[in-house]
Amino acid sequence: PREPWSIYVSQKDTERRWRRTWEAPHSGPMSKPALGCYRLPAAGEAVELSGLSGRPELNGAVARVIDGSIDERGRVAVRMDAVGGAQDGGVSAAAKDLRVTVRRLRRLPPSASAPAL
Repeated sequence: PREPWSIYVSQKDTERRWRRTWEAPHSGPMSKPALGCYRLPAAGEAVELSGLSGRPELNGAVARVIDGSIDERGRVAVRMDAVGGAQDGGVSAAAKDLRVTVRRLRRLPPSASAPAL
């Protein structure tokens, strides 16, 4: 059996190493200042789907946020236009609504053709 002091010292070292190397998902390493504030996507905002493992064919697809509210599972509703187009031999659907985890969305820069309001 290990001595209580030895266990305590080991746990403190582990915690110290963890704090030094842990990175927040949107801010980077804890040793550096935050990159900037994170804003949840708003209704009507254009986003790109990324990092989907269950439906990898949707990675890179552009969608619009239907409702900016997030459910209890951390998902937001998005609508994809022109799902399954002719490029993959599928039948094109008019629109497809999905619930996607917020961390799987990448905000798109404003279009040069759209006026900034």
